[in-house]
Amino acid sequence: FGVCCLLLGVVCWPLFHTTNEIMAATMYVIDENAVANFQENLAAKRAEFDEWAQSQIACAREMLDDHNDTMTKLQAETKSLQEDEKKYRVKAESLHTVLESERKEIEKIVEQLDELRSEESCLPPVVDSLRTEVSKDKAQFQSIQKKAHRQKALRDYKMKELAQGLDCYRSRLGLDFRGLQENELQFTFTKIDPQHQEREFSFVIFIKGENDYDLTKCSPDFPGSRNCLKHLNQTGDLTKFICMMRLGFRQMVTKP
Repeated sequence: FGVCCLLLGVVCWPLFHTTNEIMAATMYVIDENAVANFQENLAAKRAEFDEWAQSQIACAREMLDDHNDTMTKLQAETKSLQEDEKKYRVKAESLHTVLESERKEIEKIVEQLDELRSEESCLPPVVDSLRTEVSKDKAQFQSIQKKAHRQKALRDYKMKELAQGLDCYRSRLGLDFRGLQENELQFTFTKIDPQHQEREFSFVIFIKGENDYDLTKCSPDFPGSRNCLKHLNQTGDLTKFICMMRLGFRQMVTKP
């Protein structure tokens, strides 16, 4: 109330004051204690306000510092993200290049597969033809194999036949024989030349097949050797052929 009276007096005083005349007016008495209280309260409020203002300023500064720290972190994170974005963009471009290359490669593979499918459609006749040829070759091979087995069996039989008579011929006629290469036999005679009992007369025959022989060597040769071979191929009588060949050698040395 005292503060209000003071302010009212300050505002209204000029209205009641005139030159050389002071009009009568109601006088307001100001309590000095009230003024002191007012000033004390005002100082307290001012101190409270200053404290509040300082706290607000400190808070604002703290918020500003936090804001600055946050902005610094955000800028660093933004820069890192930008760098990552740049790296990923480079990787994406590289990946795009790789994918494009693989796409072209896949297209080539697809074209090759199409060509293979086209060729595959033509394969069955070729396969059938090959199967036919393989079957023929197999049958021919089996025939050759059987023939070879027959030739081997024949050779074994001839060898056995010769071995059975070898002892007799060796002791009485001086005959000896041995195998040279496959299907080839060499026969050697002694006791033919009366003047030289140990002189050797020999010939080599090649067994080509059943009743099929060839005289590959005759030492010394004599005019009737080919006739002996012809008789052998006609009859297949190897024993008779050996006797004929010995007789031919004997006629060479006994002929005057």
